[in-house]
Parts: sequence; C-alpha cells; structure tokens
Amino acid sequence: MRRAWFRAIFSLAVFAAVVGGGVCGCAKNGRGGRDGSSPFTSDTTLARLDPTVVRAELFAFIDSYGALIEQPSDRLIANTSRREVATWTLRNKITSGTVLLSDAAAANPLGGMLDSIVYVSLDRAAIEEHWVPTLLHEEGKPLLDAARQGEAEAWDMAGKFLTPGQVTELRTLIDQWRKTHPDQYYVGQMRFADLSTFRQYGLDPASVKPGSVFSLLYINPLPSLDPVADELRQYRMLTERLAFVMVRMPTLLSWRVEAALNLAADLPQADRVVASTTQLSGAADRLVDVFAKYPNDLTAERKAAIEQWFVGMDAQRQAIQKELDSQHSQLGATLTEARHTIADARAAADSITNSANQTAQSLRRDSEQLVALTTRSIILLIVAASVIPVAAMLLYRWLSRRMVAGNHSPPGTPR
Repeated sequence: MRRAWFRAIFSLAVFAAVVGGGVCGCAKNGRGGRDGSSPFTSDTTLARLDPTVVRAELFAFIDSYGALIEQPSDRLIANTSRREVATWTLRNKITSGTVLLSDAAAANPLGGMLDSIVYVSLDRAAIEEHWVPTLLHEEGKPLLDAARQGEAEAWDMAGKFLTPGQVTELRTLIDQWRKTHPDQYYVGQMRFADLSTFRQYGLDPASVKPGSVFSLLYINPLPSLDPVADELRQYRMLTERLAFVMVRMPTLLSWRVEAALNLAADLPQADRVVASTTQLSGAADRLVDVFAKYPNDLTAERKAAIEQWFVGMDAQRQAIQKELDSQHSQLGATLTEARHTIADARAAADSITNSANQTAQSLRRDSEQLVALTTRSIILLIVAASVIPVAAMLLYRWLSRRMVAGNHSPPGTPR
C-alpha cells in the first residue's frame, strides 16, 4: 500500500513538473500566437518544423546519445583504480541523463532540441579541454570519443530542421559563450535561453532578424489548427513526454542512489569504518588460519617442547653430573680423610680398648685383691670382735681371781 501511494505521488510530481515545464516553455519559447501573425513564419518553415517530427527526432537523439555516453562511462567506472575518476564519471552520466530528460520534457520541441545541442557541444568541449587534461588523462579518451560522436549526431539533427545559416549562427553563439566563459567547465545547467543574445531578443522580440535561429522560438507551426484540436494535440504530446520521461526515470534514480552511496563511502568516517572492518576481517582471517594450522602447530610445538624439555633435562643432567663429579671428587677426598680418621680412630679405639682392658684387668685384679683383703679384714675383725671380748672377760676374771686370792692370803705370803 505504501509503495502504491509512493508511486502515485511520484507520478503526480513528475506530471506536475512536466506540465509546469510545458507552461514555462510555452511562455518562453512559444510567444507567437495561434493565428500565425508572427512575421517570422513561412510555409516552408512551418512544414519543416512539424512539432511531432521534431519531438520524435529529439527522442531518438536523446536515447542514442544516452547509450553512447553510458557505455564508455560504465567501462571507465569499472576499470579505473582512482576513486575520483569513478565519482566524476558517474556524476557526468547523471548530469547528461538529467539534462536530456529535461529537454525531452520541454513543451516546445524546438526549444528542447536547441537546448540539447547547446549542452552536448559545451559538454564535449569541457571534457576535451578540462577534464581529460586535468583528471581523466588517457582513461578518458573513449569517453571523449563518444562525446565527439554524440556532438556530431546533435549537429546532424540540427541540420534536419535548421537552415545552414541558422546552424552557423548557433555554432557562433556557442563559440562566443565559450570565449566569454573560458574557465566554465560545469555546463549541466546551460540552455539555449542562457545565451546573452537570446536575452537581448527576449526584451524586444521584434528586433529578431527573419531567418535567425531565435525566430524559431516564436513560430506557431500549426496556425490554422482548430483551438479544440490544438488542445487535444497538446495533451497527446504531454502524454508522450510523460511516458518518455517516466520510462527512463528509474535508471536515472538508480544512478543517483549509486552516487549517494559513493558519496557516503567517500566520507572520512566511512573510510575509518571500512578500515576498521578490513582490520577486523583480516584479524578474523588470521584467526581462521591459526585455527586451521592449530593441529600442525600444536604437534610442532609439542615436539619442540619435548625436545626443549629433553635438551633442558640433558643440560640439567650434565650440570648435575658435573656437580656430582665435583661432589664426588670432594667426597673422595673427604672419604680418604675419613678413612684415615677412621683408621686413626680405630687405632685410638684399639689403644683405648687395650688400655681399658688392661685397666679393667688391673681393676679386676685390684678388686679381687681388695675384696679378698676386705673379706679377710672383715673376718679378722669379726674374729677379733668375737675373741677379744671373751679374752678380755677371761683375762678380767683371771685377774679378778688373782686379786681376790691375793687379798685373802696370809701375811708374809708372796703374792
């Protein structure tokens, strides 16, 4: 539904533009009345300038020129490595299509024909004198050849409806404009009405010379046509112009969309986005390669790690061996010293043992002697303790008895 409304609105807009162009064209280029009262008409001229024939020839030229320019333009866009060349070529193609469709939609077919001839001539001159030397260089030669061929076809079309004098006059007017504007190379908006001479005649149409190319804009080719029939003819011609423009408008719109996308792509922000996207894509590609090579790399790394481990182990083993050898040497010396020490200790131990044995034996002998002596002494003491008191008692009794016996003896008895 939205698309249908959009198409309807777009068709109405184009229809209004074409009708507006037709009204403006009639006001600008159709100043002669229907009664043919203009002093610039003649039967021969009217027969030659039939609007239907002129418009059919104009339509054919526009299609031919569009195809002639489009083909080398597309090749140049596809083959060039310079973005600025592709951008300019697309813009030039859009400008040509827009200008020629505007000429096809003109209410006065003679005015549209003159406008197309002026544009094609100026565009060829701009390409040849400015764009090829400054931008296109050798890449623009096919496009220049196509522009030259299109200009030749435009002048062939002019020769079918203009007299040789009018053709010469039109060429002179174009050359004068180029001399007056030597640095002007944007010519997409130039029309026959933009020439300075036309502006002078527009202020005073009566000053136009009979037979001049400007007089064609004031001719009513069908002066005796019934007003109702003339209106019907105008509507039929409007329908033809509308159909011609609408059929070719989608192609022009697609070119404009392409140009808008290219303009967006040329922005610095877009370049940074593209660069970031490219880097991200490259990183993703590298990551994929890493994953693809991971098994082989893992095997190689594992082998290298094992080899490195063995190398490290071998180095450690050698270091340990060296350390062990050094420690062994030191330990050998230590063991030798230890052996000597042990031998000395053993000898000392033997000496101590012998001394201890001797001492023990001496002690044992001394102990045995001491024990024997002690035993004897004890026995003697016991005997003495037993005998002495008895002997003392016996002695005491004996002495006592003697003393008692002496006291009881007569006097003079020897005691």
